[in-house]
Amino acid sequence: MVKRFSLCKFEAIILFAFGSGLFIGSRWRDILRSSTGHVGEIRSANIHNEYSGRQSHYTPTCSPQQNIFFLKTHKTAGTVVQNIILRYADRDNLFVGLSSFPRDARFRYAQGATFRTEFLKKTDHEINILCHHMRYQEREVGKVMPENTKFITIIRNTGPMFESYFDYFHWHSRPFAKVTNDLSGMENWLDNTDKYFNGPRSGSFWWFGKNGLAYDLGFDNMQDDEKYILMTIQKMEETYDLVMITDYFEMSLILLKELLCLKMEDITFLDLNARLNKTYNITPKLDSKIHNWNKLDAAIFEHFNRTFWKKVKTFGEKRMESQVKKLREMNAALRKECIIGDSAVVNSEVKNPQFRVFNPKGVKMAAYNLKPEAFKNKQCSDMVKPEMEWFRYLLSKQFKNKK
Repeated sequence: MVKRFSLCKFEAIILFAFGSGLFIGSRWRDILRSSTGHVGEIRSANIHNEYSGRQSHYTPTCSPQQNIFFLKTHKTAGTVVQNIILRYADRDNLFVGLSSFPRDARFRYAQGATFRTEFLKKTDHEINILCHHMRYQEREVGKVMPENTKFITIIRNTGPMFESYFDYFHWHSRPFAKVTNDLSGMENWLDNTDKYFNGPRSGSFWWFGKNGLAYDLGFDNMQDDEKYILMTIQKMEETYDLVMITDYFEMSLILLKELLCLKMEDITFLDLNARLNKTYNITPKLDSKIHNWNKLDAAIFEHFNRTFWKKVKTFGEKRMESQVKKLREMNAALRKECIIGDSAVVNSEVKNPQFRVFNPKGVKMAAYNLKPEAFKNKQCSDMVKPEMEWFRYLLSKQFKNKK
C-alpha cells in the first residue's frame, strides 16, 4: 500500500513552515487556538474553508472493509474511534488481534516496548483488526495484517494535546511529576526542560514529555531537524489511508465511514475516556512554547491539517455539512435513549463498576450511567463499554474454547 508522493512537494512545505512559522493561514490558526481540543468537548469547525469550491460527486456503492489497522494515539479521542471499530468487529464477527498479556491490552506499551508479533495472543485465525494502543512498528504490523488492510490513525493540535498529556499523565510520567499540575507548573516545565527532561533517562512514560504523538507513531521523538521531519511526514503519507483529526472529529468520522463503507449508525458515539470539564487556558505565548518544544508533533499536525481539508473538498462540503448534522441528531437521540440525564457524570458516580474508566490521580474522568431499560440495548451498553471491558469480552468470545 505504498503511495507515490513528491519529495519536492514536502521540501516546499517544510521550507515554508520553518521560514514563516506557519503551515496554514491565520484564519485556521485562529480556529485551532479557539478550540479546546479537549477529548470531552469534541467539536467540528465550520467546514467552509480555504479549499471551498465546486462539489464532487461519489458513486454510493462500496463494499465494507474487513481488514483495518487503527493506530490508537494518546489523548486524541482514539478511544471513541476504537469503540466504533470494535462494535463493527463484534457485529460482523471480524477477528481482533489481542495482547497475549491478560492485564495489558496495550502490547507492552507502558514498558516502552515497540510492537512485536510475539506480543499477540497466539491464534490460527487471520487477524482482521488491530486497534489497541501500541508503539507502531511497520515490519511487525505488516507480518500479521492482510495486504488489503486500511491504515488509519488520529492526530490532534499540538497545544491542547500536550496540555492533555501534562494533566492526564501528570503523576504517571516522571518528568511531569517534578512540577505542580497547573498552568504555572506547565509553563515552568517548558521554560526549564533542561532541568526536568532528560529523554529516555527521565523515567516512566518519559516520551510524553516531547513529541509524544511521534513516539506513538513509531518515530524517534528526540529528533526534530528539518530532514527528519520531512522523512516522517513522507512515511506517514505512504502508510495511512486516513489521518483523522480530533479537532474536526465529526468530519473525520464521516471520512472514516466513507473509507470503510460503514453506515451512519455505525459511527454514532459518546465521548469516552475524557476528562470532565477540565482544560487549561493555553495562551498564545504558552502555545508557542509547546509548539517550539514539540516541533515534530507540530509539523505532523500542520501538514495533515492541510491535507484534511482537501479530503473534505473532495468528499463535498455540502454533503459533509449534511452528514455531520445527521450524525449529531443521531448522537443526541442515542444519549436520550441510553443515558440517565443525557450526559456524562464524574467517574466515581457511575453505579455499574463495569462502565467505570481508568481514573488518574487528580483528574475527574467522565463516564455514564445507563438507563435501566438501556441495559438490554446492545448498542447502548457497547457504546459506554470501556477499553478493558472490550478486551476481556473479546478474549472470552474469540478464545472461549482455548486455555
